[in-house]
Formats: sequence, C-alpha cells, structure tokens
Amino acid sequence: MTTMLNMFNGNVTTDNKYVDWIYEDGTFTFKKRLSTSILETETETGSDFQVIIIDPYDVGAYTCEWYKDGQRDSSIQGDTYNWVLNFTSDEEMIVVTSDGDYYSILQFTIKKVGVDIVFDIDEANDSVTAHLEGRGLKYTSVDDYTFQWYQEDIAGDREAIDGANSLTLENLEKGMEYILVGTNEVYPQFSNQNSFSYGGDRKVVFVDYRNGNDNNDGFTPETAVETMPAGYERLSSTGETYN
Repeated sequence: MTTMLNMFNGNVTTDNKYVDWIYEDGTFTFKKRLSTSILETETETGSDFQVIIIDPYDVGAYTCEWYKDGQRDSSIQGDTYNWVLNFTSDEEMIVVTSDGDYYSILQFTIKKVGVDIVFDIDEANDSVTAHLEGRGLKYTSVDDYTFQWYQEDIAGDREAIDGANSLTLENLEKGMEYILVGTNEVYPQFSNQNSFSYGGDRKVVFVDYRNGNDNNDGFTPETAVETMPAGYERLSSTGETYN
C-alpha cells in the first residue's frame, strides 16, 4: 500500500498543485494543502487578530483577504487585523487565505466591548444564579451594578419581584418568564438585561370571537380560533377541553 501511494502521489504532481493521499485504518484521506486558525493578542487599544497558517507542503507564499460584516475590507492588509475597541456592535469576520491555487476560509465573530447576563438554572431547587460575561469586564465589575428581577406571565403582564435585587433568585414558578435587568451605575453603556422561560416553552393561543375560526391552529393573531374551548384544546397535550 505504501509503495502504491508513493507512486500515485509522485505521478499526480503538476506545477506544485498536488495534494498527498494518505491510507490509514482502511480509509483514504488527503493531507490538506493548508489550514488556518486565529490568534488573538490584546493590545492597549484593542486586539490583534492574526491568521495562523499550517503549511504542510511548505508553499510559503500566501495572501489574505478580509471581509467585515459581509463586505470586503481592503484596509486590512496582510495576515493581521488590528482591531480597535468597539462598544457598539459585534463584527462578523471572514478571512480567505490562498496560495493562488488552494484556499482556506475562516469565519469568526469579534464580540463588542460589552457585558452579557448569563443564567445558571437549578431546576432541582427551582432557583437561578446569574453571572456576567464579556469584554467589558476588563473595565467594570459586578460591584458597579444594581439588579432587579421581573416576572412575566403568559399574557405578557410584567411586574417587579419585591426584594429580588441580587444575582440569585429562588422559588421559581413553572410557566413564568423571568427577566433580570442589570443597571451599571458607573458605565451606563454596560447596562443590559436577559430573560428565560422556566419549565419549558410556553404556548400562546389566540382567541378572536369575531374573526376567529375553530379550524385554525390559534398560534398567531391571523390564525386565531373562535372559542375558548378550541383554545384549550390547542393548549392541552391530550386534546381535552377544560370548563
């Protein structure tokens, strides 16, 4: 098998545009011409994002084309993007690395300088603990925040939960939507909020006594059912009605 592969790989060489085939564990695969990854190095003004090229064939000469948010960005030259701190939006990046015959496409997201609220839900104890993540934590901390929990029922009515102003909330009720609002008193741009539904996905059925039709699914205002019993059928997993 080794002899056959050596003959094959030697004969397919044309103008240095070949790839080598490998036989291992009964399977033929080929050695990639090139592959790429991104190395981020923080700087005083942001970060440098450098394309790391794995070059098993020692081609040596590569070009990189950079795209930002779907548009070619010719201002980025070479294999490194000197990113400056962005407080307003994420940047969707694509870099195409080529040796003139083969190419590698790498896609990644540069998160804006912000702070996200992330939840750790403990269903066994009907509780949740939130924590903060994001680039913005380099400039602020949890001590700069005040927090307030809200709950919202299936009808969309929201109310603040008395005394719920820490990162942990207990006694969660199934079927409720919970919202945590974090207000940064020092850097308002880092204020944020997030929410989650507890106890699975909630289902809303629309009832329209004037224009609805009980043959509709009831899941949008345009396909509302006409009567409450039909609405209960849509909500019930067994199809039973409740009076």
